[in-house]
Amino acid sequence: MSKQIVSDMQWTQSELDSLPIEKGFRMRGLETTRLDTLIDAAFAFVLSMLVISQGKMPSNFEELLIGIKSIPALAMSFWVLMLFWLSHRQWSRRFAIESKASILLSTSLVFALLVYVFPLRILFELMFHGISDGFFPRSFIINTEYEVRGFFTFYAVGYLVMSLLTMSLQYSALRRSKQLALSRYEYLVTRFICLRWLLSILISVISIAISILAPLYLVPLAGYIFFLILIVQMFELVFTKRIKKQCSSD
Repeated sequence: MSKQIVSDMQWTQSELDSLPIEKGFRMRGLETTRLDTLIDAAFAFVLSMLVISQGKMPSNFEELLIGIKSIPALAMSFWVLMLFWLSHRQWSRRFAIESKASILLSTSLVFALLVYVFPLRILFELMFHGISDGFFPRSFIINTEYEVRGFFTFYAVGYLVMSLLTMSLQYSALRRSKQLALSRYEYLVTRFICLRWLLSILISVISIAISILAPLYLVPLAGYIFFLILIVQMFELVFTKRIKKQCSSD
């Protein structure tokens, strides 16, 4: 059985026992809601914008080659967008929370993505263009120091906002731990996920500081620093396994 938490509704033990379990979490939100449909459609639209921004259909082999060389930037942009979509999907399936606050947070996340999608693509194009000494193409040119600092600051602020919204959704589940009848494992893992997004926010703040305050030759580090998020995700996998082992032995 699945239901949405819209006020002070609580799960009964019999309802919880009937739920399927996935990675140690009881799936409270397997039924697709109108909000889920809206979010999925919005993410699909954002991804289509990412692909459409590639430009027109190639008319010769040279243009086709340029399109092929753009694949790494496209793939990395796709990965970042999917990181947020999968996180929201996981949150929805695990907790089935649909309140005024969660609707506002979810729709705000979509709006932030719409604003963020082009800077995201541009950042990876510039990164691959730089590390390949011009082999990979770029569609955006930055000329002045003001533009360099402004672009990286804008990107970091966008990532900060999306991380904050995603963390707030996870925190809403922690606040409803009694209503959702979260197990010890579910509670601890959700709390760590909140910490992971908090670290993403911290990385974004550091990136903003580098963009504004660092010498110009160090400003590109404001983009590369986001690769620390990969390390944070690996820590999450290790922590989740440790918590699962600990809870199983209790």
